[in-house]
Amino acid sequence: MTWQDSINAKEEDIDGQFFLRTSDIGKNRAFASLGRLQQLNYYVKVNINTNPLPQDDNALDELGLSNYNIVILTNANELTQILINNYCRNNKIGFILADNRGLCMRIFNDFGPSFSLNDKNGEIPKDLIIKQISNEDLGLVCMIDGLRHDLETGDTVIIKDVEGMIDQQGKSINGTTFVIKVVNPFEFRISSTKEYSSYVRNGTAKLIKIPQEMKFKSIKECWETNEIPLDNNLKYADFSKEKSQSILHIMFKALDTNTNRKS
Repeated sequence: MTWQDSINAKEEDIDGQFFLRTSDIGKNRAFASLGRLQQLNYYVKVNINTNPLPQDDNALDELGLSNYNIVILTNANELTQILINNYCRNNKIGFILADNRGLCMRIFNDFGPSFSLNDKNGEIPKDLIIKQISNEDLGLVCMIDGLRHDLETGDTVIIKDVEGMIDQQGKSINGTTFVIKVVNPFEFRISSTKEYSSYVRNGTAKLIKIPQEMKFKSIKECWETNEIPLDNNLKYADFSKEKSQSILHIMFKALDTNTNRKS
């Protein structure tokens, strides 16, 4: 791990960077923070680079950026964001942009045009206890009272231990996998269940983690098209802020443009 920072600590850095102390004001931020950062994990070797961030591909090569698996960029103007992002895409390096501006912040991820995601949340799938399954074109699966399924539209689940729900060939719904569509935190829909007999009792649904192929756009593409890459499952987490992502996108764009003029 290498921390690159050519800027000396100021008084306002003390409030937003907990590795710094008042006595570090005037010192290089990376150098002053190194000891406390290393204490987080002594098994990870931490290096620092206090030179200014290079502004062309050749200088980035000399810096050895191509030897890293991921680059996290903060407090950079738009031109630098595009330069580093394009370099990372060309060299198959993961890129994360993270910025905090007062009460607002942004995170932008770019892991290339083809990225295989094996596990999107790292959590162990749990058995979801079923209360009812309807017989209709898109079967409605209801959890027992108060149990949230925590699934997302597009997830794949397997049904087990259901009593009832046998088709005309004698095949049970048990062991069948379905791609689901979330209705609310307690219900989701599967494919047609009209061919099955009525649900009787019991049963569980369990998430099956299937590797997903993801395609990321470059930060330049997102700026030029004004398209905000956002997981559909996150868009409606708070209906009162349904349009806030567009406003924040414009605000950060304006800040980046202003920073370019000052650079």
